[in-house]
Amino acid sequence: MVVKKTRHKIFCVNLVVSSVIGNRSAKTIKKLLQMLKDIEIEQYCANNWAAFADVLAGQNHQVGKHLTCHIEGVNNALGVRNRRFVRKTTCFSKKDKYHEAAIKIMFQQWNYDYHTF
Repeated sequence: MVVKKTRHKIFCVNLVVSSVIGNRSAKTIKKLLQMLKDIEIEQYCANNWAAFADVLAGQNHQVGKHLTCHIEGVNNALGVRNRRFVRKTTCFSKKDKYHEAAIKIMFQQWNYDYHTF
């Protein structure tokens, strides 16, 4: 009897696996990568920030807007669904702890909606 090993690829296209609040610096990217250290990531898709090039050097880092357009679509949808994500409103959280709590709740709901038919 021959036993076949099957392998599956998991694509996190509409699923938010982690997030971090910060500026566009290498420190913020390193913080996000630390949160993702237990996940095997085959490819990183990012725009042309210098911080990404510095931190992801030597890894499978793909650069291009055509690769990040889906992520930008998710960011846009989040801004439409929750006004806290739009800076120039009275709903924008000025304290990081409130903003982080709102983001966690929003991503939990986002991931739940994606997996519920």
